[in-house]
Amino acid sequence: MGAWSWAIGWGLGLGMVGLTGASSLAANAEHLQQLINTRQCPQCDLTGASLVYANLAGADLRGADLRGANLSRANLSQASLTGADLTSATLFGANLTSAQLVNANLTSTDLRESVLFGADLRGAVMTRALVVGAVGLPPEVATARDRFNWGVYEADRRNYSGAIAYYSQAISQDPNFAEAYLNRAVARSHMADYGGAIADGKLASQLFAQADQPNQQQLADKFTSELERYLKKGRDGQSDGNGIGISILNFVRGVGSFLVPLLL
Repeated sequence: MGAWSWAIGWGLGLGMVGLTGASSLAANAEHLQQLINTRQCPQCDLTGASLVYANLAGADLRGADLRGANLSRANLSQASLTGADLTSATLFGANLTSAQLVNANLTSTDLRESVLFGADLRGAVMTRALVVGAVGLPPEVATARDRFNWGVYEADRRNYSGAIAYYSQAISQDPNFAEAYLNRAVARSHMADYGGAIADGKLASQLFAQADQPNQQQLADKFTSELERYLKKGRDGQSDGNGIGISILNFVRGVGSFLVPLLL
């Protein structure tokens, strides 16, 4: 990315789970077979196991070593993963509805697009976990900064509605989060919500002033004033024939979208 870029359950039957391949060979073969046959494998060594689409509903995996395991799209609803080590595991799109993840290690775990309604995550370690697109994530397991960073990720993918949702969640947790207001302003301008963008930009400026952050305040003021200028230019018919939408979009791409590197 350049200097102006945004740097700002279905489960198959267990019999279908493969026992071959480099990732499966890393696991204890007897333990993996035990899991497949019984769904009971507490304290098992399942490191690197390939369990894509596996039906593990209600499985007992308490204290299991699942580091680096691939559980993408697996059905883990009501499974017990208390104390399990899921460091760097992949649970992309997994169904974790009502799963027990108390004191589980989810460091660098990929939980994108997973379903977490009713999941118990008390004491779980979620450092650097990827949760963009996850649904049902309890609000207490993520900080305002986490949600802000997820918004940045979505904005970088040009999913501005998703970015706005995460910035709004961050603001709900921390109403004085100036950076979240400013980044939401930029995302809103991409969605042609210019009134909302200007309001957020002004709020960000006020919060930066209260925090004695003159550089960031100047940035927020510049964003707001430039957006207002482009809007006026469009209303006055000075958009060079391209229309106000194109004029604003060019402004956001050129000026507004460099906010994150300065604010993180």
